[in-house]
Amino acid sequence: MITMLALAGAVSALSCQINDQLIVVRAPGAEWKNGNVPLDAEDKPKFTFTITPGANDQAVVKTATAALSISGSWPTLEIGPGQYGFVAPAQSCLFTEKYCVSMVQVSAMPGGGAAVSVMVTGSSKTEGQALRDHLNLIFLGSCVAAAGESAK
Repeated sequence: MITMLALAGAVSALSCQINDQLIVVRAPGAEWKNGNVPLDAEDKPKFTFTITPGANDQAVVKTATAALSISGSWPTLEIGPGQYGFVAPAQSCLFTEKYCVSMVQVSAMPGGGAAVSVMVTGSSKTEGQALRDHLNLIFLGSCVAAAGESAK
């Protein structure tokens, strides 16, 4: 059983997988549009999340896909007991024209494991138009202890 207490006490790694995604787009002068985009099993992004708590908490993320663009080491905030968050800026985003930023939150779940949400925000440009569309992707998933990590 994973608890964020395990994360708070020592370096712990979680193996996470995105299970659902929601796309929210707003074109200039238009209403917000959203839609759930189903993910096939082979398309579900996976990543590992390791946090080293202390005076300068750091989250280290390794992804197997460019879709998330959250790999790296990021300053982490303890949002509340068993809940951590961080922001990961990225120069190369799969979904946007130039830059994007991802807000990530990992929360301990009762009974073990953790829930994860990743909100990627950026912009896209429709060819022939001067203005950009706002683009937000919301990924929801779950985490378990990474291989070699025991539940604490």
